Amino acid sequence: MTDAEYSAVFKLPFKEAETFFKEKLNIPTQKWDDLWRDEHAKGFMSAGAQKAELLAGLRDAVQKSIDGGMTKKEFAAKFDELAATHGWSYKGGRNWRSSLIYDTNITTAYQAGRWQQFRDGGTRLLQYVHADGVLNPRPQHLAWSGTVLPIDHAFWVTNYPPNGWRCHCRAVAVTDPALVTPEPKGWQEIDPKTDTQVGIDKGWDYNVGEAGMLSREAVLGEKLASLPPALSAPLYKEMAAVNNDAEFAQWVKAKMADTTESGVIKTTGEQFRVGFIDPEVQAKLAQLEKPVTLETTLITVTDKEFIHSLHLQDLAAGTGRHPERIIPLEMALELPRQLRESTAVLYDVNDPALIYLFDVAQQGKSGKWVVRVNFWDKRAKLTGNAVTTSAVLDDTAIAGNIEGGQYIEVWKK
Repeated sequence: MTDAEYSAVFKLPFKEAETFFKEKLNIPTQKWDDLWRDEHAKGFMSAGAQKAELLAGLRDAVQKSIDGGMTKKEFAAKFDELAATHGWSYKGGRNWRSSLIYDTNITTAYQAGRWQQFRDGGTRLLQYVHADGVLNPRPQHLAWSGTVLPIDHAFWVTNYPPNGWRCHCRAVAVTDPALVTPEPKGWQEIDPKTDTQVGIDKGWDYNVGEAGMLSREAVLGEKLASLPPALSAPLYKEMAAVNNDAEFAQWVKAKMADTTESGVIKTTGEQFRVGFIDPEVQAKLAQLEKPVTLETTLITVTDKEFIHSLHLQDLAAGTGRHPERIIPLEMALELPRQLRESTAVLYDVNDPALIYLFDVAQQGKSGKWVVRVNFWDKRAKLTGNAVTTSAVLDDTAIAGNIEGGQYIEVWKK
């Protein structure tokens, strides 16, 4: 496909494509598969680009290209400048590498943006369209061209384009149900060399549009758990800096306002992201006598557990015990900040759980939030780290639990 043909098909900019790329976070990596499948929809990387300034420069150049402010030729010149400035010894030839970065990010942003338009516009049918003019067309992509299937068909879960490096296939909306075709023959067959469907490059068997609509925190929370500390630390800082304190307080207040006629607060088990486990804490957990390997660093709380942790229903009914140990609501509304700015993090060997300590007004006391690690959420059907309870405790009691071996101090301010 020539540059002219490429530009004619992938007409950027448009809002959804720009937003898709802007929501990514910069992730320093060593290899191209340090990010895998849908993680690419939430993270920007270029294999071997580990310097923050280099990655930021490449990111800015791609964003300008997607926004329509930089041509492919201008991008290549900027690539040369950044590589020289930061002493980047990248793999592959100059033209090949710069073109690959430009091509991959433009096409994925375009297709992700189109998917959101399809969804928002109520599109019911999609047609797979092979890019004409490709010098070496993939046989399977040619065979899929012209396929018309409902947007919710399993085919689009893995075969929504692009389906590989330099794949310029696309999907277009169709309105006439009479155009629906049978499923492509053998589209679900697995290539043992790539462990994915025949015709799809390794690591490309996902829908970039659906991945783009996922929670960035959930996707990259898992990535933080698998990256080595040297690579995860800068990503953690970037993610932690995007706080949602005001949104959390609004979420809680809205939940508390939704009550039954008898005054019982309604809960549905809805989750809210309240933070991430620091890479330093993660590393200490892995070094314990009984090592703890996190499946994700994301910390969430459900409306049910939050309401329960404050004993609000018990207090309202006059049946609550030890009210002096209960975190006041106005303080609990700052849960995300208290996790970020905790004074210490302990590991409860009997739970297993992390205990985040934070300052309270009372002398000789600390507030605590308990976070169950690798906790299976039945409703969400995933494993995460869940806030389950809170309390105000005497510092002497906390020290006694540390001395007695129930708590292990994994981090202290």
